[in-house]
Amino acid sequence: MVFDYPEFEAYFRGSREEVLRKQGSYLPFIQQLAIDHEHPVLDIACGRGEWLELLRENGIPAEGVELNHEFATHCKGNGLIVENADLFDFFSRAEGKTYKLITGFHIIEHLSLEQQQEFLEKALERLAPGGAMLLETPNPENTSVGCCDFYLDPTHVRPLPPLLLQFLVHQAGFSSPFIVRLNRFMVGTPLRLMPKSFQYADIFNQLVRLISTQLQQAPDYALIGFKGHAPTDSALKILNQIILESENYSPKETSSDNQVNLLQQNEFFALMKEQLRHREEEYHTALTQLRERERELKSVYRTAAGQFILYYKSVKNKWKKNNASSEQFEVPHNTDQEVVHDEPSRSKSVQYVYMQLLNARQRNRMKHHNS
Repeated sequence: MVFDYPEFEAYFRGSREEVLRKQGSYLPFIQQLAIDHEHPVLDIACGRGEWLELLRENGIPAEGVELNHEFATHCKGNGLIVENADLFDFFSRAEGKTYKLITGFHIIEHLSLEQQQEFLEKALERLAPGGAMLLETPNPENTSVGCCDFYLDPTHVRPLPPLLLQFLVHQAGFSSPFIVRLNRFMVGTPLRLMPKSFQYADIFNQLVRLISTQLQQAPDYALIGFKGHAPTDSALKILNQIILESENYSPKETSSDNQVNLLQQNEFFALMKEQLRHREEEYHTALTQLRERERELKSVYRTAAGQFILYYKSVKNKWKKNNASSEQFEVPHNTDQEVVHDEPSRSKSVQYVYMQLLNARQRNRMKHHNS
């Protein structure tokens, strides 16, 4: 089975928008090079052509060379000037034509050391005086890149530490080679150093710096070299701005204002915690009072029921005394019948209520005993 590199690129490299976002940071620098149609930009291994499209959108003449036939056909279909050829064959056929800028995005790591040296020499020959070369490659200073991500691409030969590539470019004859670390926004937000007044701040800050320079280091870097004289002041200023953007991700000392804010936040959280503790105490106090009130009500209920029974017992005894005769008392079954409000009827009604209470009490006792 043949390794399908276009499919691999589509899977791992990201969308067109992501690539344009990364490469767009170079535009301010490119615009300082006075590129024209006589000395355009040459993009080596242009791939899907995102960089060439970006240059065209900004009115910068450019052309590319691409070994992969599928990529080259795609670029031509988008109206880009691209030659389907090996880069060394292209250089040998393009004698006499020079370029103001030669770019190569993630190509140098695909070459052996001998090919890298030959490529740099050929690129220097094809540059116009005052021209520049821009090479972007994975940054092995980032631990994840150097130990893992670099080897996702099986066509990679070996990672190139920034100082090694800088040496190779300088050895090939380029002047003022700059290392520009890029795309650090991809590794997360910048870390903060602990204030020196805090306990163990020195140890903590050493760990933070180690994480920042290794795990949070820029995943890519660019090597920019020039032919002949040094770059203009305006180009240097823009390069410095790009470099500063990467350095802004380095750990920063926590300012005194931040320390004050931190202390204020701690005081606020402590106050909130104290208020919550008071609320919790109030809740438990209210709950205790409710339970005590419940017990009091139950006690009152039991006392009232007992008094009610005693009262009707006394009524029964009075009735017996007032009716010394052995007249039988019959409990009326129809409680809806009209009540005659004479003394004997009233006494019978009281005894009826009393007996109903006794019967209900007996039923409850039996029910409780059976359960």
